[in-house]
Amino acid sequence: MPQTKNRDHLSSSVDVVIDDYEVRPDSRNTFDSLRGHLAELPQVAAGAVSMEEADRWLHAASKVWSTGGVYQLLQQSKGFGALDMRALYADASGEYYPGYSASEVIDQKLLRRVALPATQRYSGEKLLERIAKTVVIEQHGLERSLEAEGFIAKHDTTTGVPWMIGRAPLIGVTGDSKTLFDIQVATEGNRLLHDETTLSYLSLCAANKGVALDGLIMITVEAEPGFSATIQSIAQVSQNAKDMVGELASEFALNMPDGLRVSLAGVTPNPQLMQELADLGMARWEGAVMSGAGLTVEQQKPAPLPVAGYDEVADAQRRYLGAQAVEQAAKSERQKAKIQYENVVRALEETHGDFELPLKYPAIQTRITTDWGAAAEYIEEVANVPKSRLYETEVDARRLSLAYEAGSNEPVSKFEIVGKPDPDKITDIAKQLGISLEPFAAVQKTAISPTTTRGEEFSVLTEHRAAAHEAVSALVTQSANSPTLRDGTLYKSPPGPAKTAGVDLEPAREHGPSKMNMGV
Repeated sequence: MPQTKNRDHLSSSVDVVIDDYEVRPDSRNTFDSLRGHLAELPQVAAGAVSMEEADRWLHAASKVWSTGGVYQLLQQSKGFGALDMRALYADASGEYYPGYSASEVIDQKLLRRVALPATQRYSGEKLLERIAKTVVIEQHGLERSLEAEGFIAKHDTTTGVPWMIGRAPLIGVTGDSKTLFDIQVATEGNRLLHDETTLSYLSLCAANKGVALDGLIMITVEAEPGFSATIQSIAQVSQNAKDMVGELASEFALNMPDGLRVSLAGVTPNPQLMQELADLGMARWEGAVMSGAGLTVEQQKPAPLPVAGYDEVADAQRRYLGAQAVEQAAKSERQKAKIQYENVVRALEETHGDFELPLKYPAIQTRITTDWGAAAEYIEEVANVPKSRLYETEVDARRLSLAYEAGSNEPVSKFEIVGKPDPDKITDIAKQLGISLEPFAAVQKTAISPTTTRGEEFSVLTEHRAAAHEAVSALVTQSANSPTLRDGTLYKSPPGPAKTAGVDLEPAREHGPSKMNMGV
C-alpha cells in the first residue's frame, strides 16, 4: 500500500500519521472516550479488522482530529458515503475521477488509512456549500429537514441495507413536497466531485430508509477566483469568522454579490444507475470490506502487438508526431508574419501617413489603447485623489475577520487592498477634473484575418487554402518520415523496416536495456 506525507492529500496511511504528525493535546482523552465504539463497527464485529488494528487506527485518528471529528470518522467507517461510491463507480467503469481512489475508500473502511482534516481550500469549498444552502433555502422558502438528512445517513442494521449511509447536503420541504439537493462547487482549480452519480446514490440511500422524495436537484455554486480566495481566507481564521460568512449568506439571498452565482438544475432519477450503484456497493462492501480482503488491483501487461499490425500502428504514430511538429512550426511562423506585417505598416504610416494596402487581405485594424497605470499615477499626483477612486479594491478578509473577532470598530475601508487600475474609475475622475487622457493613449495596429464567405474573393482564398493544405500534407509526410522518428530511443520495441518508398532512412541506433525496453 503506497504511503504519502502530503498534507493536502485526502487521507494518509495509519503508519504515516503515527510517525509524522504532531499529537493533539486531547488525543489521549479522545482515544479513551471512543475506544468502546470500535466494537460497534461491522468490520470489527465480523473479524475483518482486528481490535489491534482498530486501536492503531483510533490512535492515529486521535492525533489529528478532535473527539467530535473522530466520532464522525467512526460513523463514516460503517458504510459508503456519496463520494465513496463515486470513487468506487469511477474505478469500476474505468473512468478518470479527480477525487480519491477506490483503494483509498476501501482502506479507510478497513481502518488502514485515516482521512485528514480539511485543507484550507477544501474548507473554503465547504463554506461556499454553506452559503449555497442558505441562499437556496431563503430564496425558495424551504424548511430544512435535518431529521431526514440524519436518518438516511445513519447506519442501521434493522432498516434496509446497513452500508448505505450517504449524507445529503440538504433535504428541503415545502408543504407536502420533499426535495433532496446535492451541491457541486465550481471554482478555478477545483475538482468537480459531485454529479449525477452522487445525487443518484443519495436518492438510493433515501429510498433504502423509506424516505419518499418528490424531486432531485443539483445546486451549482460558481465562484470567481477573487471571491473564492476571500472565502478561503475567512475559512482559515476561526469558527467565528465562518459564522460571519453564514450571516452574510442571508444577505446574498437578497443581493447576490459579484463573483458568485448559485443555480439549480432538476435531475431525473436514473433507475439503471441506481441499480448499478446498489450492486457495486454490495460487491465492494461484502467482497472487499467485510471479508477483510481489501481491493486488489491486477496490473495486466499489455498484449504484444501482432506483427501484421506493427508497421501500421507505428506509421500512424509517426504521422501524428509529424503533424504536431508541422502545426507548432506553422503557428510560430504565422505569429512572426503577423508581427512583421504590423510593424511594417506602423513604420510606413509614421513616415507617409495613412495609405492604401496593396492587397485586400489581411486588413489592419487600428485601435487606441490607454496606459491606465500611468494615467492613474498622474491623476493621483496632480489632484491628490485617493487610490480607492482610481484602482480596483478588495477587502483583506483575514485582517477584517481578526478585527471582527477583536471587536474592532474600524471602517471596512481600512482593510482594503489596492489592485490594478480601474479604467471606469479613471475615466470618471478624469472627466470630473477636466484632465485629458490623450497623452496616455497609443495607437495599436492589429492584422485581421479574412472573414469573407462568398464571391470571387472567397473562391480565390479557398483555392489558395486548398493548395496550402496539399503542401502541408506533403510536409507532414516528410516530417513523419524523418530519421529522428525512427530513432530507437522513441520505441518501446524495436522499429520494423521502413515502408515508405523513395526515402533513405538511417537504421535505428542501438541502445542498451537501460535506455530502451527491448522486450515486446
